[in-house]
Amino acid sequence: DNKIKIEEYLFQKNCDLSSNQLDVVFYDVTTFYFESQKQDDLRDFGFDKDNKINNVHVVLGLLIDKTGKPIGFELFKGNTFEGKTMISIITKLKQRFHIDTIIIVADKGLNSKLNLKEIRDADLHYIISGRLKSMKSSVQKIVLNPENYTTLNDKEISFLNKDDSDCSFKYKTIDYVNELSYKENPDDKNFKKIRLKEKLICTYSLKRATKDKKDRERQLDKAKQIIENNEKSKLKSHKGHKKYILKNYSKDVDIDNFTMSLDNDKIKNEATGKTAREMAQEAYMRAKAFTPAIGSEDNNLLIYGNTGVGKTFLTHCIAKEALDRSFSVLYFSTLDLFDILSKAVFDRSEAGSSYEQMILVCDLLIIDDLGTELTNSFVASRLFFVINERIAHKRSTIISTNLTLEEFSVAYTERIFSRLMSHYTALKLIGEDIRIQKKLKGGNK
Repeated sequence: DNKIKIEEYLFQKNCDLSSNQLDVVFYDVTTFYFESQKQDDLRDFGFDKDNKINNVHVVLGLLIDKTGKPIGFELFKGNTFEGKTMISIITKLKQRFHIDTIIIVADKGLNSKLNLKEIRDADLHYIISGRLKSMKSSVQKIVLNPENYTTLNDKEISFLNKDDSDCSFKYKTIDYVNELSYKENPDDKNFKKIRLKEKLICTYSLKRATKDKKDRERQLDKAKQIIENNEKSKLKSHKGHKKYILKNYSKDVDIDNFTMSLDNDKIKNEATGKTAREMAQEAYMRAKAFTPAIGSEDNNLLIYGNTGVGKTFLTHCIAKEALDRSFSVLYFSTLDLFDILSKAVFDRSEAGSSYEQMILVCDLLIIDDLGTELTNSFVASRLFFVINERIAHKRSTIISTNLTLEEFSVAYTERIFSRLMSHYTALKLIGEDIRIQKKLKGGNK
C-alpha cells in the first residue's frame, strides 16, 4: 500500500511541476539475480539477462513517462515470462490513473499470439511489429504484390526522417485475421480457437532494402573467402556468414576430411524465406503455365535476378515451347531492340518500320537483359510505347533483367514501372553464378 501511495504522490508532484500528461509511457523488463540458489515466493530460477542461470533472481518491470521519469514498477517471481508482466502492470496503471484508452506499441518479441489475445481480453489495444516469413504464403503473396502501395512524396518522407528525403518509401494496409489455438489450462485435452481481426500495415523502404542487400552480400563474400582460402579451422560454428558454407564429405567419412562449397539451400530470399531451388521450381511451374496462355490478358513475365542464375536459359525454354506450339516469337537483346526502334523513328526506312510492326504484333516478344542499354528519354519513351501497345492488344511479353525491382523503378519512368507491376508477373531467381560454379567444378558443359 505504501508503495502505491509513494508512486502516486511522486507522479502528482511531477505533473504539478512540469504540466506533464500521461499520454505516452515506456515499459521494459530486467532481472536481478542473487548470490543464492535458495527459492522462495519471489526468488526463483528462470531466464536471467545476466546469464546467471545457476542463481535465483526476480523480474522487475518499470514504467517511465516520455520525459524519462519513473511512474511505477512491479516485482515478479523469477520464472515469470516478461510478456505476462506487461499486461499486469499496465492494467494496474489504467485503473490507478483512470486512463480510457491504452495502445501498446512493442517489437516482435511480444508478438506471440497468446499475448495478443490476453491484451485484447484486458481491453487494451496494440501496434506490434511482425515477421513476414512466419505468415501464411497467401498473406505473403498479398504483401509482396506491388499493387495498391502508396508512395510517400519527398515532403512526407523528410517529415519522417530528414535523412531519407531522397529515398523511396511506400506502404499499404490490408485486412488481416490472426488465427490462434490455445488451451485455457495446460491440462485441457482440446484446443480452443480464436480469430483476431487486425489491420496489417506493410511498408517498404528503398534505403533499408539497399542496406539489407549489402549486408547479405557482405556475409556471402566472407563465406566465399573461407572457401577459397580453404580455412576449415574457422568452421567451429555455423553462425553468421558461416551458415552459408556446406561441408561435403566423401564416401569414407572422416570428420576432418571434407571440402567446402556454398550451400545454395541456405541462400534464401530474405522476403519470402525461400531457397534458390524453391524459387527456381516456382519459376519453372509458372513458365509451364505461361505458354498455353499466350494471347491471354496480362500473361506477361518480368524475370529478374543476379547474373548467371538462369534467366536467359528460362526464356530460351519458353521460346522453344512457344515455337513448338506454332506461336510467332521474336527474341531480342535490349541493345538490338532499341537499335531497330531508333532506325524506325530516325531513318524512317521501310525495313525499320516493318520490324517495328512485327515487334508490336508477334505472339510473344522476349526482351533479354533490359538495363544494359544506355537509358535516356528516347529509350524510355519507346519502351513504354512497346509495352503499352502489347498490353492493350493482349500480346504476351517476357522481359529479363539483372536489375532489382528497386533499381528498375529508379532507372525507368514511373509509367513503365507501373505498367510492369500491374500487368506482369514478377519471377525472381537467386543463387550463385552457374557459369562460375561449373568452372570451379572443373568443366563448362
